[in-house]
Formats: sequence, C-alpha cells, structure tokens
Amino acid sequence: MYCISKCMAFFSSIIILILIGSIFIVGSHNSVYGETLYVDDDGGADYTSIQDAIDNASDGDTIYVYNGTYYENVVVDKSIDLIGENRDTTIIDGMQSDDALWIKSSSVNFSEFTVMNSSIGSWSSGINVIEKNWWNESDPPDILSNITISDCFVKNSCCGIWTSYANKVDIVNCKISNNSWFSIYLFDSSEVLINNCGIHNNGEKINASSSYPGGIGISKDPDSWDSYNWNCGAIIISNCSISDNIYAGIWVPDRSTNVNVYHNSIYDNSRYGIEIGNGKSIVNIHDNKIFDNGGGRLWDGGIHLQDCMLTVKINNNNIASNNPNGIYLLRSSGNTIIKNDFINNTCNAFFKLQSSFFNRWSRNYWDDWWGFGPKLIRGQIGKLLIPWFNFDWHPAKEPYDILQDKI
Repeated sequence: MYCISKCMAFFSSIIILILIGSIFIVGSHNSVYGETLYVDDDGGADYTSIQDAIDNASDGDTIYVYNGTYYENVVVDKSIDLIGENRDTTIIDGMQSDDALWIKSSSVNFSEFTVMNSSIGSWSSGINVIEKNWWNESDPPDILSNITISDCFVKNSCCGIWTSYANKVDIVNCKISNNSWFSIYLFDSSEVLINNCGIHNNGEKINASSSYPGGIGISKDPDSWDSYNWNCGAIIISNCSISDNIYAGIWVPDRSTNVNVYHNSIYDNSRYGIEIGNGKSIVNIHDNKIFDNGGGRLWDGGIHLQDCMLTVKINNNNIASNNPNGIYLLRSSGNTIIKNDFINNTCNAFFKLQSSFFNRWSRNYWDDWWGFGPKLIRGQIGKLLIPWFNFDWHPAKEPYDILQDKI
C-alpha cells in the first residue's frame, strides 16, 4: 500500500510539472513569437500610422493593418510580418513621392495590401527590396533574404516590385499592373519564386522607336559579379498570366543562371513573349502558352534568342499566332527546341548569322509541315546572309495540345 501511494505521489508531481510548463509556454507566447500591433487610420487601435507601428515594433512582431488608405512612404527596417486586412481595401499610397514601400531588412512577410503611387519618372518602386539605396565599394549593401510578398496589388508606380542583392524572395498571388516601367525587376537577386501572379499593362511607350519595358526583367551587374560575388539565378516564374506589357513579357538581357519559366500564359506583349539576350544566361522554357505576341517587326514574336550558345532549352510549349515569328534565333547556337507546337505564326521559326544552324530541333509539331520527310527551317548565315536550313528530322504529326487543362 505504501508503494502504491508513493507511486501515485510521484506521477501527480509529474503531471503538476507538465501543467506548470504548459502555463509557462502559453504565458510566454509573445516573448517567443512576438507581439501583435494594430493599426487603424480611423483610430481605435494601437496606432493610426503604419510607420509609427514599425518604429515601435521589435523583430518577430506582427503588425496588422485595418482597412483604409495610408498616405505614407513606409520603411520596413525590422524582421516583421506586415499584414493588411484586405488586399483591395488596405492601401499604401506613396503620394508619388519616393518608394511607396521600402523593405530593407531580412525575414519580412508582407501581404494583403494594395501598394500604389510611387514617384513617376524616377528609379522608385511600389515595393523596393534592398538594404541600402546608396553605397560605395567599401560599404556595399547587405544581401537580404527570406522576403515574402503575397496577395498584393501593386499599381500606378514607376517599377512595380524591384529587388536588388536579395535571395530567397517569394512573390506569390500578386496582381501587378499599370506601372510605367517593369512589373517586376530582379537585379542581382537569386532564389526568387514568382508564382500565380497576374502581370498586365506595364511599361510605357515613349515614341515610335523607344519605350520603357514593362514585363518581368532579370538582370545582373557584370561588375558586381567580380567585386562582391553576388549571384543572379535560381529563378522560377510559374503559373502566371503575363500580357499586354510593353516590349517583352519576360526579358533576360544579362547573364542569369538556372532561370525556369513554366506553366505560364504569355500573350499580347508588344514585341516579344520572351527575350533572352545574353549568351551566358541559362534558361529553361517549358510547358507554357506563348501566343499573340509581337507587332510585326522583323525580330518580333513569341521567343527571341540573341547570342545564346548552348544555354536555352525550349520544350513542350504552345507557340501560336505570334507576329511575325514563333521563334527567332539571332547569333544563337546549340540550343534545344523539342516537342513544341508551332501553330499559325506568320513565320514559325527563323535563324540568322554566324553558327545559328547548330541548334537542335526535334519532334515539334509544325502546322506548315508537308507531312513527310524532315521539316525545313529557314535561315540566313554569314555576312552575305546566305540562305540556309536547319532540320527537324522527326516532326510530330499531331499537335500536343499543351496545357489545355493547366492555364
């Protein structure tokens, strides 16, 4: 009997210790996960200004912003969650003065806002992600990481979203439109995911021969590669609708590695659906619908490669009704174009200059193939523009109906 009582007392002590520990954990929730601060421009909350809440927050806190229009240029310099009540009715208006929102800290989660009205005609953005805007070689900006921008509407600014010297950035479920420059501009940024975004009506035509491009731009500074070892790569663009942008839907003018573009609908962009413009950019374009791009100029169309050597794979895309070219390869060689549908383009494919005839074409469907033998792909080589041909030796007899159920 004494042993039973002793055992019961022992187990009772254990249960009490567990309960005390549970109370301690619950009671210390704010110290572990941070506090929640509330903002309401109508009053009745902790703060009426988003910036005041940030200034009084600590790393790990959450700032919850009620519906309203906040006329501010918000600077996020702490690792916080900044959450709006509703994307359509919780608005940060930059008053056309500088960036509407500047994220200059790592580990920031920003969601459920409309961000609008940065400076127009300057290097400002609706959302700017960079640790410091101005620096010299002895004091470069730190690389920011773990930034999430989700469920936002970014509009009526110079650039929509601009990231510089950042990695592990997610831009998800956003609508980006009516910005006068790029919708999203990734400068020396890596491990970036752009997923399930609507990117429409960005860019601005200046005159008949020049414009501000409006699609997604991916670029790197050649000097920074050597000086600071910043990287530009591991970028995914997926499940997006990209249309009606000035110049190109997606533009990669400088060397970027491991860029993957898939499951997107890319259409009605003024010159190119996708343009890859540097021989050191490694890009995989697959399972997209690329249609109705181009304004009829010589190089316009669905996909344009320039000076790309052994670096681009174009597979399983529906490339249709582009004007004039489905694909145009300029001084580009060793790339692979496999199992795509080429339908109703003014010219399905064309290559020009130098060694462009060394690309690999295989098992594509061509609506202008005569039904037997290889498919001849016209081009011109050499300074004298001698007519030449590539061959798709195994053209598909039926279209692949790519992505009919996915986009």
